[in-house]
Amino acid sequence: MSAPTGVLIVDGALLVADSGNDRVLVFDPIPNASGQAASQVLGQSSTASAVLDQPPSDRTMNEPTDLAFDGRHLFLADRTNRRILRYTLNVP
Repeated sequence: MSAPTGVLIVDGALLVADSGNDRVLVFDPIPNASGQAASQVLGQSSTASAVLDQPPSDRTMNEPTDLAFDGRHLFLADRTNRRILRYTLNVP
């Protein structure tokens, strides 16, 4: 991670705004030790890469800084692109 700026727990998963890598990492289930790999990523094509400063689209972000959840939707502040992104999460 590079400059993690926000964390959120949603239905047993840990979401981390990895601001310096322009992505949100999803750890499902929540890790019980340091160094565990993320199970999913938002804002990048894979958990193994981080292409920085991509043009704004519905699949990219640039410096995500904070996360919020309303029971169905994840909202995240996409700081450098000056917008709020909304993702629909499939949680029971």
